[in-house]
Amino acid sequence: MSEIIQSFDNKNIKFNSNKLLLAIFIILNKITMAFAIFLPFIFLKKKQFLDIYKKPKFYFSILFLALWLLKNIIVSGCVIYPVSQLCFKDLEWTNINLTKKVSQENEAWTKAWPEFKNTNNISQVEYSSKFRWIKTWSNSHLKKIMKILVPYIMVLFAIFLLVNFRHKNKKVLNINIYHKKIITLLFLMIAFSIIWFLKVPVYRYGYSYFISFFSLLFAYLCTFNHPLRENFSKFFKFCLIFFSIIFVLKNTVKIFNPEDVNFNSFFPKIIFLEKSDVKKIQLNSFIYNESNNMCGYNYSPCTHYQKLKLKSKKYFSYNVIISY
Repeated sequence: MSEIIQSFDNKNIKFNSNKLLLAIFIILNKITMAFAIFLPFIFLKKKQFLDIYKKPKFYFSILFLALWLLKNIIVSGCVIYPVSQLCFKDLEWTNINLTKKVSQENEAWTKAWPEFKNTNNISQVEYSSKFRWIKTWSNSHLKKIMKILVPYIMVLFAIFLLVNFRHKNKKVLNINIYHKKIITLLFLMIAFSIIWFLKVPVYRYGYSYFISFFSLLFAYLCTFNHPLRENFSKFFKFCLIFFSIIFVLKNTVKIFNPEDVNFNSFFPKIIFLEKSDVKKIQLNSFIYNESNNMCGYNYSPCTHYQKLKLKSKKYFSYNVIISY
């Protein structure tokens, strides 16, 4: 996002293949950020789209994305898993019913299904529809989101008040192309946040959208006047350094003085299974481990899903595990 904003002062925005690479990198890390693919293109003119095909990095980006999509197809039979509409039904290893089930489970869990008390009286599909999940979600996920966002918003609001107090007599300039582009991005972030809220409203899946929204809104309000952008650079640099120090100190305290009383090590807790918790499953020449608990590290390959309907088949020199 910051890379895109930096180009706003240029009247003739050109396609930057590095931004496309960055967008694809974001998507490969978190598929819920798929809308990032549009950001490198949104302010280009029609004639500028022709220049895209002259960039070698464009073809590298497309190849990189294509290989990732091919990997998805080889693993699951779907271009993007678990979106059943993007699955190839004719592939032997594609399991449409399981894909739909995983998609439904994922949506229900992001809408606080584990905290819902009447799971025996309603299905996950019914729970996820018609906003039946709002009350349960508000009492769990929403509180966590607000706990993270409220301090962030309060700090931005305090800086905004300080900026306006210092520059209260300045005249507001006419809205220029810079502000129009910021407003366009604001509406995009709102639209993406709404889609996140309706489909997978858990913080880690969509925080980039509403963090970007608040940051853009703050940037728009604080830089509405050109003199402010010129005279306040030292102040914002000070804020950046100050809050970076606060961030480091806060996380240092969490490491050496954790809230979890059971935390007794600097390093993450590693799970090791007992032999009695693991059962070996034979599939022709392939063997995997079925665990009663989460798998941990000492048995591989391993799954905590039990009584799976699987079969092993050889493609070239590879053992392929297929569910049926």
